[in-house]
Parts: sequence; structure tokens; C-alpha cells
Amino acid sequence: MSKYISKKQAHDIFQGLTERELKMLKLLNEAKFLTTDMIRRQFFNGYQTELAAKRATNRTTKKLELAGMIGKLPRRIGGYVKETYGGSAPSVWRLTEAGYKILRLKHTGLPPSRKHRTEGKPLFLEHQLGISEIATKLRELVIGGKISQLTIDFEPKCWRDFRNAGEFSILKPDLYAWLMNGGFEESYFLEIDRGTESPGRILAKCQIYVSYFNTGIEEKRSGITPYIVWLVPDEKRCAQILNLLREKMPEASILFQVVIENDLVPLIIGTESGEESNG
Repeated sequence: MSKYISKKQAHDIFQGLTERELKMLKLLNEAKFLTTDMIRRQFFNGYQTELAAKRATNRTTKKLELAGMIGKLPRRIGGYVKETYGGSAPSVWRLTEAGYKILRLKHTGLPPSRKHRTEGKPLFLEHQLGISEIATKLRELVIGGKISQLTIDFEPKCWRDFRNAGEFSILKPDLYAWLMNGGFEESYFLEIDRGTESPGRILAKCQIYVSYFNTGIEEKRSGITPYIVWLVPDEKRCAQILNLLREKMPEASILFQVVIENDLVPLIIGTESGEESNG
């Protein structure tokens, strides 16, 4: 289907969508890119077997693809894909312009148009998929009953603008999460590090966090102080960033936690593994 669809076409397609399918379109608009597996884990978790869930996911993505609402990126192998899928490139989905037009019939507050999205360079796509994977893991905590409530803000909604020494600045986390954990509110600014950023860029990002936290804006805004968590691919990278912060920002290093990506869930739900990985 062409990305240029009439208002009547959009309305007719909209009427044939389920609530789950509309939620899938909404998440694709927010997250930018999702693999088939991420979609399955978030929207098709009520099946008796994983095979049945996979088949249902494939049927739905095919339906939305044939209707022109979502599109599949060309398959490619990259670092994140190799680590996560063992070298088998997954299907990666994005929301099309036609899909966005249909989504606006449900969410009328969305802007009339949006910036055109492409997968960009491999490192960019891998980073975006890393963000989507973390968001998926967080939603699985709700699905599994580990936490009771969750709100996730993707870029640019999770960004914070503020005045720093009289100059306009923007804090740009990769992800913001608010959740209810055992009756307590918690919030997190999350940075997904693929091991490609230089020490200088890491420090510059941390300095912006320190400047933002010194304003007190976030506490006034939400009433709680977010954790700042760097999620890294391995122990070596974890040690590199921790040592960098302790050497260059000793007084502020306590603000930051650095953990391997797989240790985020234990960190949140308070198991021993997460506590030990805490920087």
C-alpha cells in the first residue's frame, strides 16, 4: 500500500484493527524499531506455548505489513544482533507513514506529521534496538507480576531541558522509566552503552546529569530522585566506566550505577545479583 492513503481508507483500516494491534502501532511509533521477538514478548504472552505465541505474532505482523501500516527493514548482521540472536538476523519493524496516519485516528494529540525515520547506520540501529530491548524487559516485569505499574518514556519525551549557569542545556537519556515496586515509587534514567562511546563523551554526559540534578528540577517535577543507570555489554566495560567516574568525578560518581545489561532486572527487583553488580 502507498504511504499516501485517503481519510476514508485510513478510517476503514482503523475500524478493522484490534486494541492490541493499535497498541503495537503506538509502541512502534515511540520506540522507532522493534524485532518480532520484542513484539511477541510484550503483546503475545498469554499463549500456552512459545510456538503458538510466535505463530500469532507472525500472523499479526503479516496482517499489518500487508495493510501497509508497518514495514520490515532489510536484514543485516551487527554486533547487537550477533550477541542477542546468535548470528541469525531477526525481522526488524518500523511504523510506516500510513500506519502513523491511522494511529492518529486513535491518538488525536499526535502531531499531523513526523520526522521521516530510517534505520541509519548499523551502530545507530543497534543502539535503538538496545533501547527497545531494555523497554521490553521492563514491560516483562509487569507482565510477570514483578512490579505493579510502569511508565516508559522514549526519546525525545524522556529528555529534560534546563538552565545551566544561565545557558540552555538538554539532558538526553536513552530512556526514562517510572514504576511501582513493592508499594514504592522508583524512577530511572537509563543509558544504553554498546561499548563504542569514548571516555570523553561518557564524562560529558555524566557532567550534564550532575548539572541537571544540581538544579533540583527533577525532584520538584516528580517528587522522587531517579536512579541513573549505565547499562553496558560486559564486565570489562563496566569496570572501565566505573574507574573513569571514580578517577575523574569522585564526588559525583555516587550518583551513577553501572551494570551489565542482564543485571538490570535483578537491580530493580532487588535480588542479590543486582545488588552485587551495582557500582
